[in-house]
Amino acid sequence: MNIDSIWNNRFQQFYLKMVRYFSVIGMSVFYSILLVGAVFIYWYLKLLPIIPSSFYMDIFLSFFMSLLFLQTRVRTFAKKADLVFLRPMEGKLESYFKKSMVYSGLLDAVKWGIVIIIINPLLKISFYIPFLFLFLCLIVLNIRLTWVMQWLHGTYEKLLHQLIRILSFSVILFLFLMDCYFFSFLILFIQFLLFPFIFGKRQRGINWSYLIEEEEKALAAIYKFIQLYIDVPHLKRSFKRRTVLSWIIKRVIKHRQSSTFNYLFLHLFTRYNEFYYLYIRLTLIGCTIIYFSPLHSWAVILFTLFITGYQLLPLQLCINDIIQLYPVSFEERKKSFLKIVKFLLFVQLFLLNLVNFIQTDFIEASLFIVLEIIFIYVLFHFFLAKKVQ
Repeated sequence: MNIDSIWNNRFQQFYLKMVRYFSVIGMSVFYSILLVGAVFIYWYLKLLPIIPSSFYMDIFLSFFMSLLFLQTRVRTFAKKADLVFLRPMEGKLESYFKKSMVYSGLLDAVKWGIVIIIINPLLKISFYIPFLFLFLCLIVLNIRLTWVMQWLHGTYEKLLHQLIRILSFSVILFLFLMDCYFFSFLILFIQFLLFPFIFGKRQRGINWSYLIEEEEKALAAIYKFIQLYIDVPHLKRSFKRRTVLSWIIKRVIKHRQSSTFNYLFLHLFTRYNEFYYLYIRLTLIGCTIIYFSPLHSWAVILFTLFITGYQLLPLQLCINDIIQLYPVSFEERKKSFLKIVKFLLFVQLFLLNLVNFIQTDFIEASLFIVLEIIFIYVLFHFFLAKKVQ
């Protein structure tokens, strides 16, 4: 295979795979974007008039945009096998990595185009051409600064690098928003000028392990989005041992055969980051919406409970095949799974209504709780129970 064609082939393979997935979930994604977009636009337009004039919007936007710049990744389509097959030829792969940086820059430009359209009502800009030129320069600089992350060693160096990026980008953007165009472009020019002196022109080896890890993280983020609509079998799940929660589970669940899968499913939930953080995120989002918009709190709670229950269904598939040989019937295992999901939904119900009681009349909120409990039981018997395999 020609070395120059490796990047093109991997790019095509990636997009063919994405086309296959999105051909299945395309309409669902489209309707989701319409729904979420409509809700966002409605509340965004309601929020704009009530922002106080004393609010430091320029400082907030500068810092917010600088944080968004940190989310950039250089997509290299690197694979684990590259450690063996491409590493010996990395001297000939200069064009490969240049294509990766150009591609990542284009992705960033599209992302920032959408962001600028959204925050446009908050921006007080007289001349858009200099602003867009500034952003193109920042995107190029940010890609280069992201690329050199592979050569930084230790948490301290990486943290310092990120901190300098936030501060410098915030200052550049803040000066521009304050109409100090000359100083904004001057600092940007100095950064471009200093880049080769700080990071040097000497030959550096490619940190393949870092690039592969970053590529896997980027793919995992895409697959997690697709997982919201259909099952993605090869999605890698990350986990973390949460000592305090594990200790509580061991004390609460009794040691007997009938409780085996109760214990196992609850441990899987607390240790798998995907399910644990999803549950936390949905609960926090629900609480936030209820607090700021208590008028339709019951609808928000029902929707949050449904989404959480649906998103927890893949947890049943995380059990190792060997563990399934344990002498417990499928019905018992199914019962344990549903019991854990029901427990998690009732905990979520309690947390959401805790916020609801602050914003809503006590009697009205109490009546809604009865409706929500009935909804959980209907959801279990007519939907979730049929989805357990």
